[in-house]
Amino acid sequence: MTYVKSSRTIFINNQFGIRQLKETLSNLLIATSISPSEIWLVSPWLSDFELLDNRSGDWDGLNPSWGARGVRFSELLIFAIESGCRLNLVTNNDHINKAFEERLNQYVDDNELLRVVKSPKLHTKGLLTPEYFLAGSMNFTYSGTHKNEEQVVLNIDKDTILEAKLEFEDLYGVSQNG
Repeated sequence: MTYVKSSRTIFINNQFGIRQLKETLSNLLIATSISPSEIWLVSPWLSDFELLDNRSGDWDGLNPSWGARGVRFSELLIFAIESGCRLNLVTNNDHINKAFEERLNQYVDDNELLRVVKSPKLHTKGLLTPEYFLAGSMNFTYSGTHKNEEQVVLNIDKDTILEAKLEFEDLYGVSQNG
């Protein structure tokens, strides 16, 4: 009998944790882009940060326009949308989020592919697709991914994913998929 662990916890409190998070998050977004699905990104605060290290050009086969440089979080989300994903972005009205939202809107002008919901009491944080749920204390910001002592759990348990999806749809409106 093979045991498959359904969750993994990442502690972001040193360089090793930061690297684990960045590799995990970038790989999740790339996998979602290859097999497009609905994405829920729920975070009170959002900012852009370098996420994928492409200085060696290893990812040029996937997207040659990235070039040999660090690829930003927003660029991976835009790539996912361009690949056929629908992004439900849930955040608050804080002015800090405006630049990130504008960057996404600059490249995605289809309300069917990018849906933004504002929730003034939002404290929940997570990235959800039909395949995984990455959730924890971390806002999807530079500080959350590089400076603060944070913790996230990557969960692939189907029941946990479904519960989160139903909760997000109830709180923030039914998804584009109905």
